[in-house]
Amino acid sequence: MLVLCLWIVVIIAEQVPTAVSNQHHCPGYTVVQNFGPDAEPTLTQNHTRGAPGKVGKKGPKGDIGEKGAKGDAGITPHYNEINLLKQQVAQLIKRIDMMDTPEIL
Repeated sequence: MLVLCLWIVVIIAEQVPTAVSNQHHCPGYTVVQNFGPDAEPTLTQNHTRGAPGKVGKKGPKGDIGEKGAKGDAGITPHYNEINLLKQQVAQLIKRIDMMDTPEIL
């Protein structure tokens, strides 16, 4: 009797296709159910991702900043004028040193 029950269970199990859940398989693969007497679920590889899309256009340019304030004219002498004044002061010091009596002072 037990053998008869097991034999019936085996026959029914062979006739009903095995339901395979897509939740419990390897990532990147899809379970495909084959039908027939030797039916076994197989895994087929999913398609790979396509190439990335184009890069978007560049945004608009920002506003130009405010112009700085203009410097005061004529306060700072030019570099050449400063050097000329230094030379004249040096010459005056040499003349004073060469004099015996400081009449100028």
